[in-house]
Amino acid sequence: MNSGFPPMDFKIAVLGAGGVGKTSLLRAFFDQPFTTDHKPTVDDYFVHGIKLRGVFYNACIVDTSGSFSFPVMRRFAISHCQGFVVTYALNDEKSFQAAVSTLDEIIDLKAGIGLKYKRIPVMLVANKFDCKDRQVSAVEAQAELNTRPWIVGLYTEVSCKTNSGVDGIFESLLNLMQAIKEREQSKSDKSSSLRQSGRNSSRKKYNSGGGKK
Repeated sequence: MNSGFPPMDFKIAVLGAGGVGKTSLLRAFFDQPFTTDHKPTVDDYFVHGIKLRGVFYNACIVDTSGSFSFPVMRRFAISHCQGFVVTYALNDEKSFQAAVSTLDEIIDLKAGIGLKYKRIPVMLVANKFDCKDRQVSAVEAQAELNTRPWIVGLYTEVSCKTNSGVDGIFESLLNLMQAIKEREQSKSDKSSSLRQSGRNSSRKKYNSGGGKK
């Protein structure tokens, strides 16, 4: 099935409520200046090369709309991406609850696709670390990741305004994605090896006298 995205090594969706700083996060990552102007995002994607363990990978990063008025586009992005950056604002409890709901939405969609999505890589990103009126604790945020066994997640706090902590987000997510990919490939190789060993064993038994004369 054609996803509508270009062929990439990794596909990542950036999700979160409107105004939490998703686009600002990407602007900081791409070394673009921070702006206080908020323009509602209509889903867009960026192609970026990221070096991981000495190897360059092409990543497609999807900047999704913070509005829930586009559920089809949102579900499309979640269904076709492999890793997720779920963002909320530290000074906005409602945006945190929206992020928690997004975690469950990701699980519902990815788990429904197939068993290979038993481990879903997610970065839970708390933006606006520079604000003094915090409404969500780090313990509370980490607990939401820990109670969802489908998710292989990391929690981090950043400030897009001061460009603090942004650089490591996508590298950390790609490390998670690559580790899961290698683990699943190893399990697949072992399963194939066991099936082949079983077939060879059956042939030996048949040829040693178990078959028809």
